[in-house]
Amino acid sequence: MSLVGHLLRREDRFTGLLEASALEVQANVKALGQLLNSVSPALSLKSFVQSRAKEQEIKSEIDTLLCQRASSQLDHADIEELALALNRIAKGARRFAERYLLCAPHVSDVSFARQIKMLNDAAATLQTMVAGLQSGMKVASAKTQNNVLQKLEGEADKLFTEAVVELYQGRHDPMKAIMLKDLYEVLDRVFDRFRNTGNLILQIVLKLS
Repeated sequence: MSLVGHLLRREDRFTGLLEASALEVQANVKALGQLLNSVSPALSLKSFVQSRAKEQEIKSEIDTLLCQRASSQLDHADIEELALALNRIAKGARRFAERYLLCAPHVSDVSFARQIKMLNDAAATLQTMVAGLQSGMKVASAKTQNNVLQKLEGEADKLFTEAVVELYQGRHDPMKAIMLKDLYEVLDRVFDRFRNTGNLILQIVLKLS
């Protein structure tokens, strides 16, 4: 049985699907790390294509259940907003991958290892939070996990500022600097989306408490 199928066997089909979506976020972040470490980055796009197909399947199922007004412990408006938030994170990771492939010949000597590690930490934390909606996560636990996401976003902001300052110091040729600034900005938006999604989940947990 597929992962999605296994999750659908649980009592609340919505929370199962949201958890599956969070797992796809993790898959996208993992694929991003593999792309950056690959000697043939273009081949790594296959992982993103496969994940995109799974995301579409999950979203279609959520939309169908919403139209059918299926029961859930969550408000339907919250389900829709959270599903969109998770989708936007995965989309941001794919956008970075696409931009990186265009720029790779010029920026392959620049390391994104710190950002990727932080993204992996954020994806794991977010998945824990989403899974907590299924298991009845306590407010204190939700706050702890959300604080992790807020801290990671703050660290990412600091890293972004440091990187841009370095670009302004003229250590790279203008074209390379433009490419790197674009990549840094895409990553910064991904971290912002993790932070916003964490805040949304915390609000949902507070409603359920």
